Amino acid sequence: MLCLVKADEHDHIYEVDEEVVLWMNTLKSMNIFASNIYKYLYLCLTDFIIKYFKVGPYSNRQETYTYFSLPFCRGKKESIGHYHETMGESLLGVELDFSGLDIKFRTNTPRSTACKKKLSMDEYRTFVYAIKNSYYYQMYLDDMPIWGMIGEVDNTVDPPSYKLYTHKKLDIGYNDKQVVDVNLTSDGRAEIHPGVELEFSYEVNWVSSDVLYVNRFDKYLDPSFFQHRTLVCGVAFLINFVAIYYHASRAIPFTIMLAVTAICLFVILPLTLVGTVLGRNMSGQGDYPCRW
Repeated sequence: MLCLVKADEHDHIYEVDEEVVLWMNTLKSMNIFASNIYKYLYLCLTDFIIKYFKVGPYSNRQETYTYFSLPFCRGKKESIGHYHETMGESLLGVELDFSGLDIKFRTNTPRSTACKKKLSMDEYRTFVYAIKNSYYYQMYLDDMPIWGMIGEVDNTVDPPSYKLYTHKKLDIGYNDKQVVDVNLTSDGRAEIHPGVELEFSYEVNWVSSDVLYVNRFDKYLDPSFFQHRTLVCGVAFLINFVAIYYHASRAIPFTIMLAVTAICLFVILPLTLVGTVLGRNMSGQGDYPCRW
């Protein structure tokens, strides 16, 4: 009997050597407090973890770019077994782009060349601008976000030199057939200048983990920040009003907020009350096998 298994981010269940996709995301940034508020706002609206905010230059937090708008080269793998756009991506305007890196579930990948490229003068200037302005990027692997810096400035020499991180080391934790943790180490510090030949590389290490799948996002959240759900949701809505006032691109439209509030007040709350009353009166006397 032949059994074919296809796994992906839809069900988050993988078999050994199954394809795991690393997505490159748009560039954007946000301060930690506002980021936590917006994360919780979407948790309030959807009741499940979705793809959150992106990263980019510290100097201008409204800038948003695709990862490959910077002159990175793409990995050798040209196609994937699937592509999907979730509701969260549609709501947030997330644009995911395949990294081209070949990653297999629970299969270690030694340091390998992803791609090579020779920098032109324009590409050199683009990378210098990104490094000087502390650009960083975000990736997703099985819906789990990963952040990495573009490069660094070496001020020990005159004039300063600019170094690009050309190596990505991924340490991925798994529990049985599911991805439960992922960490990125950036290395490779290649000094850049016009005409330099750059080699981008990556490696993947899989590590068994005791973290449960349902708890895998806990490390991204501040438990003390989310203790009071009603208060945080209220503050989140207030911050969203400020975002609307400043015409921020990530602000939730006022009509959507009204619609969500109306659904909570006139649909969810009444159904909850009616269900509770009917359930208590129609279930009869409980006949439990054990009493404590």
